[in-house]
Amino acid sequence: MKMISNFEADQVDPSIFFSRKCTVLACADHGIASHGVSAFDDSVTLQMIKNYLIHRGAAANVFSKFAGADLFVVDVGVRAKTQNIPDLIRKKISHGTKDFSKEPAMSETQAIQSIEIGRSIAKNLIDRGYRIFLPAEMGIGNTTSSAAITSAICKIPPEVVTGRGSNISDDRFQRKIQLISRALEVNQPNSNYGIDVLKKVGGFELGCLAGVMIEAANQKCLTILDGFNTFAVALIAEKISPGSKKFMIGSQISREPGQKFANQILNVNPFLDLNLRFGECSGSSIVARMIGEKIFESIPEIPFNESQAKFRIDHFAKPIDSLGIFETIAIRLAGKKNIDDLLQTIDRDLRHEIVLASVKMLLEMKTFEECGVSTAIDGIGKSRQSN
Repeated sequence: MKMISNFEADQVDPSIFFSRKCTVLACADHGIASHGVSAFDDSVTLQMIKNYLIHRGAAANVFSKFAGADLFVVDVGVRAKTQNIPDLIRKKISHGTKDFSKEPAMSETQAIQSIEIGRSIAKNLIDRGYRIFLPAEMGIGNTTSSAAITSAICKIPPEVVTGRGSNISDDRFQRKIQLISRALEVNQPNSNYGIDVLKKVGGFELGCLAGVMIEAANQKCLTILDGFNTFAVALIAEKISPGSKKFMIGSQISREPGQKFANQILNVNPFLDLNLRFGECSGSSIVARMIGEKIFESIPEIPFNESQAKFRIDHFAKPIDSLGIFETIAIRLAGKKNIDDLLQTIDRDLRHEIVLASVKMLLEMKTFEECGVSTAIDGIGKSRQSN
């Protein structure tokens, strides 16, 4: 099977592909967000946690359910208080990282603590029978951190690895690149030491997920990588625990340019090109379904016309235009137009899964208004997502 070709036969028990799956969604805030590197205010981090656990209308909810993965949400360093949110795993290290354009994001002790929190969470879940991990993350500004990590470890200039993240404007994009360049100059992260890179330009949620990946690999369990942030995390995990990448599968080719450079080191070869700008299991859910026992689900009817579907998708609590082919297919199906041209380059065995995922996204995700999340303050989302 193409998707597991990077594994060696004696490393992975084939029965693992039929094991219990879980999504570990780590959340934290970033000091660098104070410079406006995202299309969203950093208050959205807390709002999205409430969406995951109270309103349950985020992409992570929909795609985790689609994958048959139980969702676990962790507060590793959210700036706001989170004590009243049900089912949240509370492991707060600090109320956000420091501004890494001026100083290290965290202390070495905190960096190690974030890794150990992730390892402890993974060990607990493995003890409960989970063997397949779908990592996800929430933290306004985290693609800035991931680009800095990738630039440092891959030794590629920031302007080459940095993308638009939440679909930011040109001015904000240039500011993002400049801040990453300044951070690397100020902090001088040592590319040979994952802890040093994490300490200087990382995030608490990224460290937590690196710990999850390390422990999963140590216990010969599987991690399915998704968007750019999880690839940056995997770079950290591989530097700290060499060989971890042998227990990772890549799922989707992200629109964030840094991913391809990360994959040159990881060699996990994502094979789904769905034009996604997003993680939250949007790509890894497809792979998770394909590697296990096949369960056929019929495609539900769509109670919207094309314009209604387009409007609703634009107002889902996510960056604008971030779910690529899922959005396109859902809109075309709502308009009852032929979608064969959209699917002709996709392997036939995957077509049904991708169409089904598109419809479930449309029917199950919730809008900004429905889940109480603030809309975009920059980029094209600012004009199209206002309440």
